[in-house]
Amino acid sequence: MVDLEIIEKHLALNERHVEEAARHVSNQRRIIEQLQEIGGSTGIALELLATFEANFATHKEERDRLLLEKELALAGTAYPPSVNSPLQR
Repeated sequence: MVDLEIIEKHLALNERHVEEAARHVSNQRRIIEQLQEIGGSTGIALELLATFEANFATHKEERDRLLLEKELALAGTAYPPSVNSPLQR
């Protein structure tokens, strides 16, 4: 069984990652708007935005897996064998 304290630490770190990724997405959208206003090229900025959005999605998915692991740990249930535990990677 996974230690609940470890899950909580991973959740806290992940939450910081989610917040930081959200800031990156927001800032990049603002940069793209500014580039569009001055008629600048947005190609690379849009590619970077797509990367930031994918990273943000990955962090949110990891948060969901950690929350499930926490819920199962609180219930005294093992992580489902068909799902790869994020804490066992």
